[in-house]
Amino acid sequence: IFLRHGGARCADYLTANLHRNLEAVSVADLPPVLAYFQHQNPQWRSYTPNNLANMAIIPPESLTSLAPLSLPERLTLGYLYTDRNLLSGSAGDDGSTAATVLLESLDNAPFWATDRLRLTSANVGDTRIIVCDAQTGKARELSLDHHPSDPQEYERIQHYGGYVDSDAFGEFMAMGQAANTRSFGDRQLKSFGVLAEPTIFQNTFRRHELAFMVLVTDGITSVLDNQSIVDLIRPYRDPTQAAIAVVNAAEKSGSSDNMTAMVVALPGW
Repeated sequence: IFLRHGGARCADYLTANLHRNLEAVSVADLPPVLAYFQHQNPQWRSYTPNNLANMAIIPPESLTSLAPLSLPERLTLGYLYTDRNLLSGSAGDDGSTAATVLLESLDNAPFWATDRLRLTSANVGDTRIIVCDAQTGKARELSLDHHPSDPQEYERIQHYGGYVDSDAFGEFMAMGQAANTRSFGDRQLKSFGVLAEPTIFQNTFRRHELAFMVLVTDGITSVLDNQSIVDLIRPYRDPTQAAIAVVNAAEKSGSSDNMTAMVVALPGW
């Protein structure tokens, strides 16, 4: 899911292209993608995404002989490849958060009936991914909010020549305007370290360990914590009705931001 800001161009592009790029990207795309971002400003020259560090030190002519990309590598390169294409082909200054989950059955069954399920999640910004433990009902977050208040995010923004301050409500903002320190698009903020490198989580679960997964935007998490969201969903048997209940609860709790919830049933539902 995506949450746009400053216009619809970026989110519309992601909706049409991100999934295709994640499938199509290859190791041969790494050198031009890295070169694009390393030329943002002098501080970017040594930029290397964490999940691609081992490949980045290999000569470009040798990359095509490497083994296929792992899922964390594919998600990282796919996100950056998409951001590069977006920034190269668009004149807009709008941006978007993103949250992506790849569900992989580790046997021959479909993901909703598998005995072993691997979840690989990626996010930029504060669009959140939450799963529910089928036995205890406890919420577990499989994403990371990229906010200026996070020490590592704060340090990166400063390293790339940016600054962090707070608004009238005491909320930390990057460059006086961005609540998120990672996003797609946001052309004017890119050189200051507001990048689209995702945080990746990869976990393997046994059958019936997880009841469901929910992806939500910050219009919901600003007024409902993770456990409250999970508790709202648990009584429902239909994912669509559960998602509607979450959005309605956030609206009743006073949220005025954009609200999106997607509920996905897992083997323990």
